[in-house]
Amino acid sequence: MKHFFILISSIFLFISCNKNDDEPTNSSNFIIATELSTSVINVDEPFQILIQGNEPIKELKWSTNNFSTSIAQYPNSVSKILYFNFPTVGEKTISLKLTNSNNYSVEKNITINVVRGSALKITGIKVLSFHNINQTWDSEYQVTDINRLADVGFALAKQTVFNNYDNIYGIKNFYTSAVKTNQGDLNWQLSDQNIYIKADRELFLALFDDDGNGISQDLLMGPPDAISIDLASYLTTKPSIIYYNDTNKNLSLEVHLEWVP
Repeated sequence: MKHFFILISSIFLFISCNKNDDEPTNSSNFIIATELSTSVINVDEPFQILIQGNEPIKELKWSTNNFSTSIAQYPNSVSKILYFNFPTVGEKTISLKLTNSNNYSVEKNITINVVRGSALKITGIKVLSFHNINQTWDSEYQVTDINRLADVGFALAKQTVFNNYDNIYGIKNFYTSAVKTNQGDLNWQLSDQNIYIKADRELFLALFDDDGNGISQDLLMGPPDAISIDLASYLTTKPSIIYYNDTNKNLSLEVHLEWVP
């Protein structure tokens, strides 16, 4: 089922201190309709929003944070398609602001619910070894001081829509772990984190030593600064644990997964 949303610009009142509210007002007939390409939106899966106006759209802005930040384009046409996919599940709001040649603007919020669908759930990451494990990463500490060990965290990334106007994809982080101080147990239980990825995608993982104040060291000794795991190669066997090993980097880790039956 397709969903239609009608956007009608606000009526602007020009009121002086000598006029009452019954004076005539100026208004615009600028009308916009939007249409979603699907009624069910799964994590990572692409969808489109078709925007159509009754007159050319001079400026189009969209935002997913109520315009705390936004991205603009100037289509100068009566229709435009925006391309999306979301890397996480849950309710999302896409805010639109469109302006015509007379500088009349209309705004619309489109609320969607992103669901798991057939995506894999990442339930845990366990690091068994990395370069210089159990050795000094923070050289300001003595060799007998436990604080010399790496404060370990990881980040996950995957391909997602990078340019929503031209449907261009790029690799973006979608999850950053808690940090295990002084190495800790290097075992992250993630079942309650709702981390999902489409089963035919490539998963990228970066491993870092957190030095605080936004400074970190690459525990993978890159480049590259992330490993990649082609999940599509496991579609037949559907293992609950993927074992990753790179002897050149002394890297060994486990990715724990939950597949949809």
